[in-house]
Amino acid sequence: DSDPNTVASFILPFDMTDLADGVLDIWYKFGSGIEGGDIAAISVSVDGGSTQINLLTLQNQANGAWTNAILPLPPITNDQPVVDLILTADFNGASSDALSFDDGVVTANVVPEPGSGFMAGTLAMMAFAGIRHRRK
Repeated sequence: DSDPNTVASFILPFDMTDLADGVLDIWYKFGSGIEGGDIAAISVSVDGGSTQINLLTLQNQANGAWTNAILPLPPITNDQPVVDLILTADFNGASSDALSFDDGVVTANVVPEPGSGFMAGTLAMMAFAGIRHRRK
């Protein structure tokens, strides 16, 4: 059973409007190792935290070195105005355990507006036809 005084969650909202195929690049480090019963997780939510999709669970980790995690975001985060990044640690009653997150960056692809590829192609063809027509 967890001691509520040693459970911490941080919610960091970000915007994925007009973006898809996101990837979270984040670094983490344990100040003291995670022993049996301790757990940390990185999750996302698009409904205010009611439903969380786990990206990474950390258990039985040694302390010391910074570790880089590159985590693809699930498709449900595509084109969402609010995506919550949820960082959670439950140290099972130990107050001396520590966990740090740093340099979290989300990269994603821009979602083209519907019909934008067709419109650009149509304008290019119209311009070509107009230039060709003038040469006669």
